[in-house]
Amino acid sequence: MISEKKIEFLKQEGRRYIVGTPRSQLKAYQQELLEGSWEEVHEGLEVQLCPTPNGQEPFILCRSAERREKEKAMHERFEMRIEEGLRKLETACSRNRQQPLKIAERVGRLLGRNSRAAGLFTVSVEEVNGRARLAWSKKEQWRQWAELSEGCYMLRSNVTEWTGPELWEAYIQLTEAEAAFRIQKSDLRIRPIWHQSKSGFKPTSWFAFWPTCYGKRWERCATK
Repeated sequence: MISEKKIEFLKQEGRRYIVGTPRSQLKAYQQELLEGSWEEVHEGLEVQLCPTPNGQEPFILCRSAERREKEKAMHERFEMRIEEGLRKLETACSRNRQQPLKIAERVGRLLGRNSRAAGLFTVSVEEVNGRARLAWSKKEQWRQWAELSEGCYMLRSNVTEWTGPELWEAYIQLTEAEAAFRIQKSDLRIRPIWHQSKSGFKPTSWFAFWPTCYGKRWERCATK
């Protein structure tokens, strides 16, 4: 639901929506990440509203301490794997005559397997006196951005009268209802492939979906 084409469709139909955005969207709000005014939703979770210039579609910047720790550990793990792999390739190039193309292919596979930290590294493969020579370095600018954006994500909505925490709560409820509905469809075998007509599918899905929504809502209220 995050493509611009689908967003335009929702706008044309007059629907209200709260959706996630691509992670690249965070780049446009670097200043807010540094100096923005955050509101605490609960311990370890903060949000802030970032209105667009036209004021019609607020963006909700979210920052999770738990998510930050997970992403930080992941970046560190992938960084270590890439560095170890590059050092092994360096050793291979110094000990034996290696073809530059083969080394470049191995570098590409190494970065592809650890793509979440691949942007940290600048790698070049050259041919010197008939031998492959590998050179690499780390981009501290990439690391600084990674540290700033770890644990952060952004939501997008056309609901302008709600606060940041209210929009975040509504988004979480939508994701929980979606997940529960997916589970119920599997358990109750009500996916469309089990039904020969739309008239047979709609009543069954309705009875599975709405009790699930109410159940999740009561569960959230009971834990507050």
